[in-house]
This record gives sequence, structure tokens and C-alpha cells, in this order.
Amino acid sequence: MASRLSEETRSGIYNSGCSGLSFDVKLSNLNKFWGDLDLEKLIMRPDLPSLVPQIPIQRLYCALLERGPASYPDILKHLSAEQVQRILDYDAWRNDELVPQQALNWLRLFRNISTEQAYRRLRDLEEEYQIGIFSPFVRVFDNDAYEAMSDEEQDRLYRLPNDALFYCVLSEDKDVHDNIVGLIEAVLAHDINYALSLLCHSAYLPPLESAHLLSQFRKSRLEEDGFVSHEESMTCFAEIDVAKKKALWSRAPLPSLGARARKTGTFFLDEVLSHGAEHLGGESAKEGLQQGFVFLANALCTAVEREADDLAALKTIFTAAKALASLGLEFLSDGNLGLAAQILSKEYPKELFRVGLSLLKSPQRRFLGALVETGGKGGEQAYTYFVQQKHGLLLDWFDRNLRDRIGFEGNEILKGIFNRFPQCPQILPGAEGEDRVTFIPVGSLQDLASVDSLIDIVLRKRICGEDLF
Repeated sequence: MASRLSEETRSGIYNSGCSGLSFDVKLSNLNKFWGDLDLEKLIMRPDLPSLVPQIPIQRLYCALLERGPASYPDILKHLSAEQVQRILDYDAWRNDELVPQQALNWLRLFRNISTEQAYRRLRDLEEEYQIGIFSPFVRVFDNDAYEAMSDEEQDRLYRLPNDALFYCVLSEDKDVHDNIVGLIEAVLAHDINYALSLLCHSAYLPPLESAHLLSQFRKSRLEEDGFVSHEESMTCFAEIDVAKKKALWSRAPLPSLGARARKTGTFFLDEVLSHGAEHLGGESAKEGLQQGFVFLANALCTAVEREADDLAALKTIFTAAKALASLGLEFLSDGNLGLAAQILSKEYPKELFRVGLSLLKSPQRRFLGALVETGGKGGEQAYTYFVQQKHGLLLDWFDRNLRDRIGFEGNEILKGIFNRFPQCPQILPGAEGEDRVTFIPVGSLQDLASVDSLIDIVLRKRICGEDLF
């Protein structure tokens, strides 16, 4: 059956590395970078008012988003002004453009608590945010303009106290309309002068000027969380000389902390963090390291063009980042927990991630190199996509050129290996005795050996023949 998706659409789906394959969702849920934050227990704390502003906002934001922020008004009302602004930085933007409707939805949550909360939250925002939220939707008229209107036009307007001004809402969307009117009424209940000033500024100031300034301020704040520029984020994928890096640690004399059985859903990195705190510089250093992995994940979000409110993508990205860093750490330390703890105290998570990713380049090159050498149709184009890191185009090339020859399952396995965040298959028993394949990130030397083995299976076949698998 012909695919209903265009080549461009398929390439876009594959390019982020967060979709297009059957990922192991359970593993991603076990490795959420924001950690478990029990909101039910949190709201029972007597020190809730002072505790909420101290919680890292990205962790709190993700926890609220997972469970539904409307269910936790006691937490919302104790957020600091900075936390509210950060929430809008994460949730009210798409492709670096403000989405006022989404900001209005958050302000409605505060309005549901009280009009005072809505008024205070709006006024505490940067002036550019306030204008950016209202300017696309409100227009203001004085008495002379009002009197010149027809009765039908006048009926669409809302009166301000003493008929000082009139305003209309330029939106056919009922939610937007109700949010704007409700928010203005909440502001009027507490500060009439501010309401008049806000409406006039929003109606008459150039909206693009405010949006441009706001975008710059937001960019600076996000960079503090690791959401760096796209150019800088792409350096996470720069290949590294793994042999040279390992040589730097090969003579370290630190003894092993001993071998331990690894728990399900954990990586070698987890074992080091659990048992090597004293070698990492104490709990504060350990927390700093974990925050470093959060920054890495945020940088990767920028690289793959995923927004901060895409929780499914965040889970996939962080699990993959953690897995590849764990692979790099296991390779550099040869599985020695003591040496690994020392490496963690010196190397940035980004460097470990690059080591892990670079280790996958060898089997990937072996396959594509053999494809080119044997004259496989389009092999040179596939190799070019690989060198240029055009992951979406490469996976789409597999779909168009290999799937019919090696079968759906074999093609999916290759796509997993060549995913932006390389994956290896795991077989799970399905219903009625039918096994199913899901993908987990390559996160250990054993997984790397499995990838090598899968590539060897392909290379033992006649790559240009009819029986590739």
C-alpha cells in the first residue's frame, strides 16, 4: 500500500528522533528528568506557601502539566512572580512566537482562584507580556467614536466605568473572548487606572515591537535553563575521538566500588550516582551533576526543535541523553564504579553524551560504507545524509529503498540504529503468543555489542541481493 505521508512529512517525523518508532514508554517514565514530585503530599505540607517558590520551576511545571494544573489551585496561588513568568516562557510560545491564547488559559486558572490572583499575576508580568497578550484582541474607542457607531456596532462594545472608554474583543473564539473579558473585569475590580492604561497601551502600541523585546528577554531566561541557541545545541552531536578521551582516564588509580546488580530501568550512570556520592563531592555536587543533565536535555530539545511543554518528547530526549552518557561513562571507566565517579566529577554530561554517540558511529559507518562499496542503489546519497546529520532524510531513505527488500521489521531495526538518538530493539511477549518489538536507547556496552551484532547480520548477506535479511 502506498504511504499517505509525503516524503517531507515522514522526514519531519523522523528528524527529531522522538517519534516514528515504537519507543519503550515505561522506560521513559522511569527516567523523567524532573523526578517524582508528589503534588498530593506537597499540598498537605504546612509550609506550602514558603516551599512552593523554592521548587525548581521546570520540575514543578512538568509535574503540574502531567497531572493538570487546574487540580492544584493551592500550589498555583503560592507561585512566585518569577515562576509564573517562566511558566509562560515554557508554555505560551510556538516557534519563538507568543501564543496569547495559551497565556490567557493560564491566567484563567488564577482567575478561578480569585480576581485578586488574576490581577496580581497579570500585573507582575513584564510589560511586554501584558501588551503581547492583549494587543491582538482589543480595540479601544472614546465617546466620540462610540456615538458615531451604529446600534449594532455599539452592542458589540464593553463599557468601562463612567463610560470613560469602550472596548471590543476581536476574536470569534469564545474561549479567547471570555478570557479577555473576564480578565479585564478582574483587573477593574482592583485597579481602574491600571485597567485603562493596559487597554490603551495594548490597543495603540505597535504589537511587533513588544513581541520582539519580549522574545529577547525570554531567550535570555531560557538560556539559563540550558535552552541555548540552535547553533550551540548542535555541538552536542559533534563527534569526539573516543580513544583519545579514554586514554586520559586509563591510568587513574582509583579502586572499584564493587560490582552491583543493575535494577530494571536503570543505567550504569544510575549505579554510580547511587553508590558514589562521596566520590562526587557530596550531595550538593551530585545535585549539581543532575542539574547538568537537565541542561543537556534542554539543549537537545533546542537541537531537535521540541518545545518545553512537549512532555512526551522531553521524556524520550532525557532518557536517550542519560542512556548515551551512561554508555560513554561505562566505556571510559570499563565499568569501574570508582573510576566512573571520578570521571563524573570532572567531565560535563555533554562530553559523556558525545562519547556515547560517537561509539555508535563505527557500526553505522560499517553498514553505510559497505552499502556504497557494493554499489547499492542510492547508497552514496544515504551516506551523504549520514555525514550531514540529516537523520530524517536518512530514515526516510531506508523506508523508500530497503523496506520492500528486508521487510518491515528489519527496516525498523535499522531505523532504530540510525535514529538521531540510536535505539536497539527489545522483544516483548505479546498477546496470543505473538512477540512485539519496542525500542530502547543504546545505553550500555552490551547494547552497543547488540548493535554491532545486528549490523554484522546485515553485512553477512548480499547487500545488493534479494535476501538482505
